[in-house]
Amino acid sequence: MPGSAVLGINLVDRLQPLADRMRQLEDRFGLRQFDVYRVHRRWTGVERGDGNVVVLLDNLLDPRPLVSAPNNQGAPHYELAPGSKLDEGEILLEQVSLTYTEAELTGPAPMPPLEEWFFRLVDARGQDIPTRYYVLNGPPRADRLKTMGWVLQLQRARIAE
Repeated sequence: MPGSAVLGINLVDRLQPLADRMRQLEDRFGLRQFDVYRVHRRWTGVERGDGNVVVLLDNLLDPRPLVSAPNNQGAPHYELAPGSKLDEGEILLEQVSLTYTEAELTGPAPMPPLEEWFFRLVDARGQDIPTRYYVLNGPPRADRLKTMGWVLQLQRARIAE
């Protein structure tokens, strides 16, 4: 479900519904690997991760954004840990519909102490890629020139379930 941004009468804004429909075609062709969810939740304890979790928002970004590595720098990679490996790194979400407002992508500001905002990436194509969690690594950038969509830089995060 798209966001609540009030689009203007300029050409980019008027073409946004067409751009979103074209992205949905890419998705139908199977070119978009991940379902990306915005997640906002609150903990009932005295600090994050303590007590029970109350989900305030768990919403699929529509159409599916393009997930990529920023210039192959900081791409997801494995860090060795005793007896295992942990995946780390940054990703970009590109071509996120301009129908979303910045606040719909960043969550409440300031974030209340017992709340958290993150993105959950879920394999949508059956390759059994594990679900991964990311947080914003900077403010979103509206790219109206090249991709007609938001660009979000995300950093891998460890999220308590």
